[in-house]
Amino acid sequence: MSECFRREGTKEKHPTDKENVRKATDALKEYGGIGKALTRTYLEAVKQEPLVAEIVIQIISNRTPNESGGRLVHTGGSAKHQESPGNTLGQPIVTINLGEGRRHFERLLKDREGSVRIMAKKLGITVDEVTPKLLAEFMLLHELGHGIYFLKEVPDYQEAKRRRTRDMEGLPVKNWSPSALKEDLKKGGKSDKWFDQNKDGLRRDGYPDRESLIEAQEEAYRNTETEDYADQFAVQILNG
Repeated sequence: MSECFRREGTKEKHPTDKENVRKATDALKEYGGIGKALTRTYLEAVKQEPLVAEIVIQIISNRTPNESGGRLVHTGGSAKHQESPGNTLGQPIVTINLGEGRRHFERLLKDREGSVRIMAKKLGITVDEVTPKLLAEFMLLHELGHGIYFLKEVPDYQEAKRRRTRDMEGLPVKNWSPSALKEDLKKGGKSDKWFDQNKDGLRRDGYPDRESLIEAQEEAYRNTETEDYADQFAVQILNG
């Protein structure tokens, strides 16, 4: 992994696997108890799947944009393909929101109850057994799972993009992540009026209220190929 990666006239060195692991563990350890737990989880992932060491980890806060310019306020992280535009490292980049530490995941437990319910089902546990620590571990592993998917299944960026587009267009509300849809369906949100204007048709489709639509969106999203692969990677490491 020390070979040079060329793109559009640039020439940068890949971080080595050892550098990636060292930087990731050093960064995670800075975030108190939750950071130490995530360090152990990360190292277990590297042990079970050595390709994890080829993934670059970045840590941000609620106030910091991720590598795509978005803010991960309503989720735990994001992943970027090794060949995606702007990625000059030539390795998958996983961004994790740890700026508020444990509090961020305590809030997500309440705000993303549908996601938590699906996560618990895939892990074979009850919702009551999901703690902020376990949610943080699952979210880190989920994003690493995306990185493994990029490396193993779709090293070609255009094919990865095609599969993601296919998955997003197959959702009840096309091209909306569940977290974004939930926020935009709130009173005064971008999609608030849209729901009211289309409520008769939505009711006929089986969505009598906003909650039922968000639940269906979450279920469909988490069972797409690209999302379920990442979930199953997390399950494999945690239940390994």
